[in-house]
Amino acid sequence: MKNILILIYNHPESYPPTLNAAEELSKIAANVVLVARNTDRETWTYPPNLKVYYSSEYCEIRESERKSIGKKIKFFLDFLLLIISKSLSRKWDLVIAYDPMGLLGCRIAKFFFRGKPLLWYHNHDVFEEAQVRKYSIQWLAGM
Repeated sequence: MKNILILIYNHPESYPPTLNAAEELSKIAANVVLVARNTDRETWTYPPNLKVYYSSEYCEIRESERKSIGKKIKFFLDFLLLIISKSLSRKWDLVIAYDPMGLLGCRIAKFFFRGKPLLWYHNHDVFEEAQVRKYSIQWLAGM
């Protein structure tokens, strides 16, 4: 694998298995790009070939949950636009979506990918429809 794109809607440092996988993949790939929202302070030292791009300015996760529906839609659209930007910037061999929001962003952005990268959806959480508001972006992603 030469180029790997990783998508996670929350901050990667909040999810140690994702952070570990990104680091391990950086050992076998020339370029690893991780796209996330900026919901935590960055403290990790990433390898030189692993670049992290945030789709928004810092906003603590609990604070972002209290935002209006319009602001939540903007968070997702900013995330989606960053995925599209990275989709156009390079031909990806592998795209890994680590949560439903990353998968939804990938599904929408797939029309912008150069070539046909392998898509790998890997999530440690189980989507429970009853725990999300119907017709929210998270509900749509889960569906």
